[in-house]
Amino acid sequence: MKFRTKHLPQIGYFAQVKTGWFRGWETIGKHPSGFGLYSEDNKEYPLKTEQDAIGRCKMYGQHIELEKGAATYGSV
Repeated sequence: MKFRTKHLPQIGYFAQVKTGWFRGWETIGKHPSGFGLYSEDNKEYPLKTEQDAIGRCKMYGQHIELEKGAATYGSV
């Protein structure tokens, strides 16, 4: 997984992720219940600073890592 920030003047900064070799960049949107991934050119989730965009990338990365280990199974 790769992360980057994208800046569009007059709009803001965007946190983006590339999740596969043949997949394009996707914009990371934050919701009350988690995250959503949107097309690279989506302009709905701008952030004010590059630091905010970097923080969003880090939060998404941590979220994905937690989800990988989220399910636990045991006998009842």
